[in-house]
Amino acid sequence: MKNILIVDMQVGYLNEDANKIVKNLNKYLKNNKFGTVLYTKFITNHNGTSFKNIHWFGIYDKLDRKLAVRKLQQGKVFDKKCHGLTPLIINYLTDENVKEIEICGVNNDNNFELILAQLKQLKIKPIILNNYIINNENCCTDKEPTNDSIYKTLNGFYIGDMFSNDYKEYTDETILSFALIEWLLHTQKTTQEFQTILAYYYKLYPNKNHIYDDKFALWLENGCRNFRICEDFDGAKYSTPIGFYSKTISEIDELIEKCLSVTHNTIEAKLSAKIICYSIFLLRINTYKKDLLSKINAIFNLNIEENLKNNINLYENDKNAINMAKIVLCIFVTSKTFTDAIKIATEVKQDGAILCTTCALCEAYYKDVPADIIFNCRNNLPEKFKNLLMEFSKVKNEKIY
Repeated sequence: MKNILIVDMQVGYLNEDANKIVKNLNKYLKNNKFGTVLYTKFITNHNGTSFKNIHWFGIYDKLDRKLAVRKLQQGKVFDKKCHGLTPLIINYLTDENVKEIEICGVNNDNNFELILAQLKQLKIKPIILNNYIINNENCCTDKEPTNDSIYKTLNGFYIGDMFSNDYKEYTDETILSFALIEWLLHTQKTTQEFQTILAYYYKLYPNKNHIYDDKFALWLENGCRNFRICEDFDGAKYSTPIGFYSKTISEIDELIEKCLSVTHNTIEAKLSAKIICYSIFLLRINTYKKDLLSKINAIFNLNIEENLKNNINLYENDKNAINMAKIVLCIFVTSKTFTDAIKIATEVKQDGAILCTTCALCEAYYKDVPADIIFNCRNNLPEKFKNLLMEFSKVKNEKIY
């Protein structure tokens, strides 16, 4: 007799195309006999850990949480607040002595990859029912954006930083980004105030684990005089929150000029930061991925190709911040998912600047950062940083996914 696992097949995830898949799955369930039947439901609410920890405000009301597929009499429903299988589900599969199980449902942000890995550890053979799987293109969390949806969570920049350090530690660039967020939220946004906040953050988070660049640490210790960070593109790396914060292109220009003049006061540094922040802004206001390069090329009079190898060669021949920005944009536009972009970026170069900016672009477009990645990274952040992220979302008063 067959066993089946139906993953997160809930009303809040589905659109019109997905409803056709649900209809066919209901027929399949009606016409076959099953032994063990498991349903998973993703649950979150205003007070839940998903909102508190990752600011995800997805399916939180009763209608959104409701199963969209028929529930068989012998079916067991398991609530969960994460990707993959929970310990309760794993224990149930073990107790039922399941050796083989069919899998279908919502494969949102590579959820199935984690489930398959867990089943492999349990030595349970998975049978993928491809006709009854709803992938991102049929899922509300990855549908084409609507004009009234601008999302604010700010996870990408520090995730990219931690990825470049094997999840173990964030660097000075993450600290600079959070200093920038505090500057945006709590000051009149003057250059002097930003410099003061940088010095304050250096004292608040001292260089115990060598997380700061030596020159940056020396600059702060010497009263912020005569300083230049070697890599101009690091300015784009720490300034990505500006792309999420700004309401207009001119506001991006103004904010980049004020903060980068303190740390990365060169034409190339500021231009590369603008390229990244403009791209984030355009994606926030629902520019299609396929149109992004043409818009950026027109704005900055560039000729960015959608060919990663050519952009890498261009950078190798001329290692400047603008060519680095071209690589990042190319990684993003050729990616299919958030995790796919990370994979491509890592293969190109295990570089914090590339990963941070790539992840920020992906967040602006894909919206749905994998929950397991966020949890792994956010657990390593100080409480002050977590509170700033929460405050940022509330102050901006925009939809949180």
